[in-house]
Amino acid sequence: MRRADGGRVELRRLKLRQLLAYMLLNRGRAVSTERLSSALWGERPPASAHGNLKTYVSMLRNELRATGASIRTVPSGYRLDAPQDSLDVVRFEEHRAAGAAALARGDHAAAARHLRAAAELWRGPALEDLVGESEALRNAATLLDDRLIETLHRLAAVYRRLGEYGEAVAWLRVALAIYPLHERLWADLMIALYEDGRRGDALAAYLQCRDVLTEQLGVEPGPRLAELHQRILAARPPTFADARGAAR
Repeated sequence: MRRADGGRVELRRLKLRQLLAYMLLNRGRAVSTERLSSALWGERPPASAHGNLKTYVSMLRNELRATGASIRTVPSGYRLDAPQDSLDVVRFEEHRAAGAAALARGDHAAAARHLRAAAELWRGPALEDLVGESEALRNAATLLDDRLIETLHRLAAVYRRLGEYGEAVAWLRVALAIYPLHERLWADLMIALYEDGRRGDALAAYLQCRDVLTEQLGVEPGPRLAELHQRILAARPPTFADARGAAR
């Protein structure tokens, strides 16, 4: 989050950053002390968890004073209220929804603008370096990552429909730098390269994907991606269905 003067709120303690992240994900809603303790320490919080939580909330209140956000004590725990426009995740969801609406009415240029604006709000995997042992934050991060991957998939598809293959390829390279194990994104990249007349690069992308998967997971690409590879080898134009079917 940012202060009113534009400076960023810098929290050095991991627990403070985790507390802020969890409360922002539940902004505007009361969160019980039990849920907060579980989010910070798991299912077996230490005996000092309740006292430590009160201390962290107090410290976080002080840090947030200049941001327009506030933490209120409620009967069951705490509630964080923050200005809507101060949260990247809110703006992401707004652009994502606007992009989906534009797609539904067939306005691909507007869809591209909104989906790109949504994607540009991200710098890496959701809640990176914050999850730790917190299952609650891990689940939240997975959900946010899934939404970003779907947004990037749609953005690439829109650019392809607009004939802007270079933009599709560029964004898919960005996506795969964040999620190198996601076969659906590799399929998108292979198709965009092929449709851009770069058949050799599309085949090279498959080999790169196979190297990543075998090195990091010890597995070969799935059958759908292998089939897409064969289609490109045979110079048979892949379809949008190929990208949808190649998800792992």
